[in-house]
Amino acid sequence: MKSSPDIATRLDTTLATGAFGDGNLLAADRDTLVAGQSWSLRRPAPVERPASGLEALHRIAERAERDRAGADVSFTSLTEGDGDEGAATDPTCPAPWAEGHRAWFVRDWDHARTGALLRVTRQVMDFSGYTGAIDGHAPDHRDGDAVSAGVALLAEALPRTTAHTLPLVRVLCVLRGEIPSMYLTQVPESVFLSDGLLRTHSPLVVGECLLHESLHEKYTLLRLVRRLVRPGQSDTTGPRVLLPWSLTMGERRRFGANRLLSTLHVYAHLTALHVAVLASAAHRDHHAEARTRLTTNYERGAYLAQALRFPEIAGHLGPDGLRLRDWLTEDVLGPASAAGAADGMSLAPYPTGTWNREDLVSV
Repeated sequence: MKSSPDIATRLDTTLATGAFGDGNLLAADRDTLVAGQSWSLRRPAPVERPASGLEALHRIAERAERDRAGADVSFTSLTEGDGDEGAATDPTCPAPWAEGHRAWFVRDWDHARTGALLRVTRQVMDFSGYTGAIDGHAPDHRDGDAVSAGVALLAEALPRTTAHTLPLVRVLCVLRGEIPSMYLTQVPESVFLSDGLLRTHSPLVVGECLLHESLHEKYTLLRLVRRLVRPGQSDTTGPRVLLPWSLTMGERRRFGANRLLSTLHVYAHLTALHVAVLASAAHRDHHAEARTRLTTNYERGAYLAQALRFPEIAGHLGPDGLRLRDWLTEDVLGPASAAGAADGMSLAPYPTGTWNREDLVSV
């Protein structure tokens, strides 16, 4: 059996290569798609490599505007208020990010661009049933230090995966609210973090949240440029699978094929992160926390991998979706389980007790 450090290194390489892991390849495919959309709409293509936070916000708004055209539900445009006084000023400041790549914090929420961004965020969250307050927060040095520590941990634990995931995000929005972190498809290339997360949690948790939300952007790109689900697939009208751990939170959440695959994508990566942290003596201070989080992420990821093999669900996956499921299951969760065993951990899918497939799947 390979040692945990060897497995961690192999996982890092796996998650940064190939059709699903190579972030540079995905970014190139994304930009080709966006250029084609721009040509068909007879509009200039968004700048590919923003030199400032304001340019990044313009790019995000342009990408969102193209995505809104085919959305079932449309929210306020991120370009709203562009003609307002002061719209040409830059409402951002540099944020610590992956080596060799630039990202920016939103520092001024009264700017036309960031005000529109905050309105869309509130609209999306209100539509989803969230009733809490959401307000913009201007990050200070403590917030920057927390992000820097989280990014540094990721770069040390999974250097290749970090380099092929975080650069897909350009803007970090710090909010005052109850949700530690989130990603919205309506605001691409951006992640949202709470000031509470940055002020009260360890670098491991901050790093996990940064990776988690950046992976949603990566999956969004996969959804755009790979055939993950069959044409016409819908998570709202198609078959869905119960997430049994949601019952412990007072909810009964059910996901369709696309969201099951997206969530497996996240949990498999987070499993690899905690395997890598546990394999490194440099992260000894985080080992106890990493063991707990490894168990949780593996349990959920392995359950989702099983659910994506249910015939009712697998039939809604496209050819690339089937390959992505198998890649995450066999090349990520499989080695992670072996690493856990080498460290005396018995990792297993989330227990479903006496439930059968009919209890878990709603058609």
